[in-house]
Amino acid sequence: MRTWSTEYNILDMRIIKVNACHSIAEQPLCERAQTATIGFFDGLHKGHRKLIGDVVQASLRNGTESMVVTLDRHPSVLFCPERQPRLITTAEERIGLLAETGVDNCAIVEFNSLTASLSARDFMRRILKTQLNVSTLVIGFDSRFGHNRTEGFEEYRAYGREMDVDVRQDVALTNDGDVISSSSIRTMVGEGNVERAASFLGRPFSIRGVVVGGFQQGRKMGFPTANIRVPDDVLLPASGVYAVWVEIAGCQEVFQGMMDIGMRPTFNRCSLSVEVHILDFNADIYGKDVKLSFVSRIRREKKFDSVSELVNQLSEDEVMTRQILSEELAPKRAK
Repeated sequence: MRTWSTEYNILDMRIIKVNACHSIAEQPLCERAQTATIGFFDGLHKGHRKLIGDVVQASLRNGTESMVVTLDRHPSVLFCPERQPRLITTAEERIGLLAETGVDNCAIVEFNSLTASLSARDFMRRILKTQLNVSTLVIGFDSRFGHNRTEGFEEYRAYGREMDVDVRQDVALTNDGDVISSSSIRTMVGEGNVERAASFLGRPFSIRGVVVGGFQQGRKMGFPTANIRVPDDVLLPASGVYAVWVEIAGCQEVFQGMMDIGMRPTFNRCSLSVEVHILDFNADIYGKDVKLSFVSRIRREKKFDSVSELVNQLSEDEVMTRQILSEELAPKRAK
């Protein structure tokens, strides 16, 4: 069976799609040798970028190309969808961030039942060595791959010797003594600590969504909001009010925003609402894609005894939002 490989470029990074059905008798997908690393890289945080930077530097010393090997979806989607972690970045965002690292190639491996059944040795032989021509593999400090992730660095290194692949292990990157990891960032965001999450990510935590219709209650109170529909598998911060930067598709300006995530308890609603009051803005943006970058949590969600009490609190929230964002640089719009 032929591989489903296709190639295209994002910025200067070549995308190579591969799967486990590629025959060993076929030509490799990469003619030049590769210095590579492997992982899911959700969030592409500081630790990920340090690892990829080390790979790029090693490729220059080795006279090879540099490569990131990743999966097209999180492994839990196939076997334990109920345990799938909420994602810090969507697949599209993850690939876009990878393209900014300076790596030459990104190999996206189709994760299916065949891929999942491969032992680490078979994955290295069939995909890394045969398809992708990997000559040096740099493993993250906690990286594991292969069926049930039962093997570790010593096994990878032994398999590498069999296949003439130099396997090395990178060291962890820490922040104030804590190891930077995707799971720790998920915990911080889930607790509403978006400031510390940003220090691990190297940028503000952000979500993307589409503006949809809502109940218009904010408009009636003098605080019109854009209701945002976000993908079900995307990580959301804890309920509360946040100071955010708002980027709107088709608009070059970056706006200040006061974001509310919660169940709207004052109005006895029972469904989660994600909405943002964009400061000094009055335009129809229904159906528009927006990006929201979280700077700080202003307060927790609270049920108020009256609408007027809520309005007073929103006025205070707006003052705090303006103050916080006036001290922060607005993010640069992606080109």
